[in-house]
Amino acid sequence: MSRELELEDNEIVRASMKCYRKVSNTELVLNFLTNMFVASQLLVAAGEIVNEYIVTLTDKNLYLEGIYHVPLGGLSEGNNLSKIPLKNVEDFIVEEKGKEELVTILVSKGKNLKLIRKNNGWTNDAMKIKELYF
Repeated sequence: MSRELELEDNEIVRASMKCYRKVSNTELVLNFLTNMFVASQLLVAAGEIVNEYIVTLTDKNLYLEGIYHVPLGGLSEGNNLSKIPLKNVEDFIVEEKGKEELVTILVSKGKNLKLIRKNNGWTNDAMKIKELYF
């Protein structure tokens, strides 16, 4: 479940899409070992790897909300909300590959995020976001 965005004054939501990123086997193994260690030491469950995102484009910012699932019960929760001013987004690259849209978001500080959006056959949300502002 996503949390409500705290928009700036007069900020208008233009588009939103749900994406995911591929998680490497190394990340999975390290997360599993960390969770085993933390859970055995503190008797609590540790967090999961964030691999689902909600990307929201406004007329001023690009919001990236990481979604993780609570280990006990599997309920989804919001996590890692990032607000990136549009002036700091260097590029928003979209490649269509079969039933997926491959999205690369390049930010001015040299960081990038590679996401995948499953295309349900009639909407190309990532391409629409690219056409709106990038």
